[in-house]
Amino acid sequence: MKRFISTAAATVTLVLSLSTQAISAVGKAHDQIKASPSTALDRQSSIMIELNSEQDQETYLNLGVFCLLFGNWQGAIENFDQAIRINPNVAEAYGIRGIARLQLGDVKGATEDLQKAADIFQQKGKIAEYQEVMNIIKEINNKSTDAVIS
Repeated sequence: MKRFISTAAATVTLVLSLSTQAISAVGKAHDQIKASPSTALDRQSSIMIELNSEQDQETYLNLGVFCLLFGNWQGAIENFDQAIRINPNVAEAYGIRGIARLQLGDVKGATEDLQKAADIFQQKGKIAEYQEVMNIIKEINNKSTDAVIS
């Protein structure tokens, strides 16, 4: 499957607007798993079980980013779905879910999520974030057009 954009670059761009607490929590979890990769899946599963019992938007955002960092695209989508269910006005959840959908080859779903994120950023006056998401959408559309022409 052809990946249109770098997951790391897109993730970093959209994660910047998450709280420093969320980023710190994800970083700590990432460091713990890097220290013991043989138990990474066990740790991720136990974290998911523990955190899924909480109805907290920030928790789902953190877990979604965590899943994304480890290439668990479907897990990321599921957690961002929960964050959006709790608060449908969180641009970051739509944006990062869009990146996960893109990695699974769902260009239409990714573009819809990214557009929703851009709309929310624009409504909130976050022009830099809005512009960055619009640039990602433009890159996706350019790659899709190139694929059709080829």
